[in-house]
Amino acid sequence: MSLLLFLLLVLGGGLLIGYATLPGEWYASLAKPPFNPPNWVFAPAWTLLYVLIAVAGWRTWERERAGAAMKIWALQLVLNFAWSPTFFGAKQMGPALVVILALLASIALFMVVC
Repeated sequence: MSLLLFLLLVLGGGLLIGYATLPGEWYASLAKPPFNPPNWVFAPAWTLLYVLIAVAGWRTWERERAGAAMKIWALQLVLNFAWSPTFFGAKQMGPALVVILALLASIALFMVVC
């Protein structure tokens, strides 16, 4: 699998999920801390993050396609894609926190395994 396919999978999936779960008025009405970044930062930041996630997946695929690291990478991608529908779509902050903590754990485990 090429890097281009990983980029299409990760960026395409993120884009589709992002458009399906736009933050909207509910998010705008939430009380946010003063260090919350301005809205315009999110699109370039997530684009860069998704490119880096795709590169990490592609490099892992090139090393060991069926190994533990590839399975953990896939898990973190699923969790990453699940967060926006949970938080923005379902407006469920508690379950979204569980998803983000599981994502953090899977990223840490990925770094250890790699």
